[in-house]
Amino acid sequence: MIPTPFQQVRLCARHLFACAGLLVGLHATALCQVAVVGILEGRATLLRPAGKFELAEGVTLREADIVETAAASFTQIELADGVRVALGENSRLMLSPPGAAAARARLLTGWMKLTPGVDKAQPGDFLTPRAALGALAGTCVVNSDAAQFALFVETGSVNVAERPGGAAPRSGRAGEFIAARQGAALASAARPAPDFVERMPRLFRDALPARAARFRDKPVAPRAFGDVSYDDIAPWLQAEAAIRAPLVGAWRVRLADRSFKEAVLVNLQRHPEWRALVIPPKKPEPKARPIERPAEKPAEGASSPS
Repeated sequence: MIPTPFQQVRLCARHLFACAGLLVGLHATALCQVAVVGILEGRATLLRPAGKFELAEGVTLREADIVETAAASFTQIELADGVRVALGENSRLMLSPPGAAAARARLLTGWMKLTPGVDKAQPGDFLTPRAALGALAGTCVVNSDAAQFALFVETGSVNVAERPGGAAPRSGRAGEFIAARQGAALASAARPAPDFVERMPRLFRDALPARAARFRDKPVAPRAFGDVSYDDIAPWLQAEAAIRAPLVGAWRVRLADRSFKEAVLVNLQRHPEWRALVIPPKKPEPKARPIERPAEKPAEGASSPS
């Protein structure tokens, strides 16, 4: 049976809507999948509100994923544009952190090495508690913790903006070492400090290859090994307000765990934005309405006053 012109139009419209839905779905998937674990030596853990996972080479990482490396461990995370983010031991990193517009990753503590890919790096900063690194056009090594910040620009250049709210971004050039202790302004030197070089992870000294392509058609699923405890996520929940406040929306599901909720209550002064979730405000008591007494009717047979 040959469809009428009207039926043909309806059929074409259905195909167009189906294709549009497929493209939207693929786009959403691409946005969620932001990186791949290309190299792993030792142990690294992936933290999500849904659970705790053991990382492996080939695992796909999503927005807001938290990666933590163990002692004597190393991992190389490869972003979609080819930028390689290497982490040394005892490091904590969040990919595409919520609440930080256009930020590609946030290093909370530890060692990080940034290496651009063949193509020009996408816009967006790599954040640390002390500085934001952008316009990546070379390789650099960062070491950051609560007491100090240090950056060595190995090749090329990278923009460095002091946080929070420091001076305008400046360009770090090849060979430059930028560092500061807590409370001091960032200062530049012509070569890295000897203790920085001595402590730098061994694998940071080599130019490691990109390996994400070999996992493109065979992604690896991370192995789950339990729920995320309060202690697991505490370094993030107790960080500065700009870091911790945007995490409430995703991590509030963990309040269903009694021990997690109790720990949030105990440490409430470290993250007061959780108060409304664990101590709901009391509802105001309704005001008592005055009792209206009916007007007294005059007794039968009583005469009205003249």
